[in-house]
Amino acid sequence: MRHVGDLPSQDQAQRFVDYLLVEGVKTQYEAEDGQFAIWAIEEDETDRVKEELDEFREEPDAEKYRGHGVRAEKKRKAEEKAAREFKRRQVDVRTKWRRGGTGLKAGPVTKAFIVLSILVTLFTNFGSYSSEPGLLTMLTSEPLVPIGTNRYVRPAPYFEGILHGQVWRLITPIFIHFDPIHILFNMVWLYQLGSQVESRKGAWRYLGILLLLAVISNAGSVVWWQMNHEFSIGGGMSGVVYGLFGYIWMKTRYEPSEGYLLTQSAIFIMMAWLVMGMVGAVEAMTGVSVGNAAHFVGLVAGCGLGYLPTLLKK
Repeated sequence: MRHVGDLPSQDQAQRFVDYLLVEGVKTQYEAEDGQFAIWAIEEDETDRVKEELDEFREEPDAEKYRGHGVRAEKKRKAEEKAAREFKRRQVDVRTKWRRGGTGLKAGPVTKAFIVLSILVTLFTNFGSYSSEPGLLTMLTSEPLVPIGTNRYVRPAPYFEGILHGQVWRLITPIFIHFDPIHILFNMVWLYQLGSQVESRKGAWRYLGILLLLAVISNAGSVVWWQMNHEFSIGGGMSGVVYGLFGYIWMKTRYEPSEGYLLTQSAIFIMMAWLVMGMVGAVEAMTGVSVGNAAHFVGLVAGCGLGYLPTLLKK
């Protein structure tokens, strides 16, 4: 909060504050030594408030500053109501945690994605050709041909199968996981994050978000392999999970009234894992290749989806 100037009367201060609130800029005034100090609430709006204040001082009785009191009061009450609702939701969640629960209940879409991931992972023997090779090659981002134990070739250019109508390959790799820790990590985060989004957005809109994140993160992986002349059997829900993480992160920051909950420890864990994967630390420790492109692209896409409503309001 930053002090930007003073006005000589409470009437002028109130008129100025009401005008800016209707314009979408939050300010407040305080009586100080016979003057009324004007404060900008947001640091990044300080310059605009100063400019508006200079213009107001030149003609405080101008028509454009009049008649905003009722609208400003309605807006304040709406914001106060939203703040109370947000606080109530936080208290409800914390109370459930103290009682031994997470406060989360997975909806049908989240449950379906968890079950599908488990079944596909088991039937493909954790992404290995040793069991159901036909199923595995149907679900990967590109059609594959085995040339030995856990060795494959990609017989077609990147996106060849997809461009010939096999569009499911943009989505189905998310259900393939390559070891127990891989699927456990992703399913826990899908439950924690997905349940929040599904309960607020409804099953169909949530399903749309999941599918969009799957397409974007899988496509991002394929493009990355093509740029670096690599070949890999990409799989796992982590690109989608990072997308949900980014989506909720933006919602907690820019639309807190929606009641999403994301702890600082969760943010630290997700970002630390992302950075460790990108610098090669995870692969060095575990010997397992990490889908860094899917993680990063999914995160960016999720942040964009979460921030888009705020951007459109500006």
